[in-house]
Amino acid sequence: MNQAIIAFLLTIFVVGCGQDHNQQEQMIFTPVSTFVATGRPTPTIVPTLTLSRPTQTPEPSLTPYPTPKPYLIKLFQHAGDGVDEIHICRAVYSPFPRFVLYEDGQLIYYHEGKLLESFLTDGEITNLLGKIEATGYFEIGDSFEDYYVLPSGIQYGEGGWGVGVSVKGKDVGVHPELTQYLVQPIKDTVSIIQTYQPTGNINSYFPEKIELWASTIDQGYFSTPEPSAKVADWLTELPPLNLYWIKLNESETEILKTSNYFSGVPEVELFRQDGITYWVLACPPWYGY
Repeated sequence: MNQAIIAFLLTIFVVGCGQDHNQQEQMIFTPVSTFVATGRPTPTIVPTLTLSRPTQTPEPSLTPYPTPKPYLIKLFQHAGDGVDEIHICRAVYSPFPRFVLYEDGQLIYYHEGKLLESFLTDGEITNLLGKIEATGYFEIGDSFEDYYVLPSGIQYGEGGWGVGVSVKGKDVGVHPELTQYLVQPIKDTVSIIQTYQPTGNINSYFPEKIELWASTIDQGYFSTPEPSAKVADWLTELPPLNLYWIKLNESETEILKTSNYFSGVPEVELFRQDGITYWVLACPPWYGY
């Protein structure tokens, strides 16, 4: 009898763990590097309002997100604790890369509040990687101590608003309090990536799938609209805005794109549905692009 009871309790525990994992994996992302440190804590910015994903969400798309393409270069800007999903999207903080160059030449990068897209030629890719290689980036070690020249006895917090960079599989995490102590190859590599401007055609980036955050204008997540602000009617072919967090599939994203409601991401506009006015923020898919 005791063995039967124990087996029954173990079954409940295993099923419960599986359910918790499925609920949490929607929002998990892994930073490029984790630092274990002591000393003073890193200052963080906590917004007045904290947004959490609502319990009422649209049904999952039947079309899964595609496997990410292989990339050559990625650069992330990590936010501190207490920054909600709306702020992360609008500022393109991790898990969204601010710069990603794929092996096929597609480049998506953040510039003046918008994600832009261009395509590099083989020669341009070779030239960019050559500049990074010339810094000595691939010659530095892979440990935290290899990234810095630290004074003896220095203390620092656990991080926050740092940078993560990856070039041809070599990943480096930049601790925000230790930037001045970085070895020169990492400094130069981050600078090359952050200041790079393509010379070919540049367009606003519009991903194959869009995620939306909708908020009524009285909730305070966005500024109060001007009385003369343009308000468009929301299309009935798209999911209702009262879902608040909306994951569009490819066909729904195409409808949104052809409607010219948004020119790219991230972007926020005003819409009306069922007599209610919403701010709607268009974001790239949370799992990256």
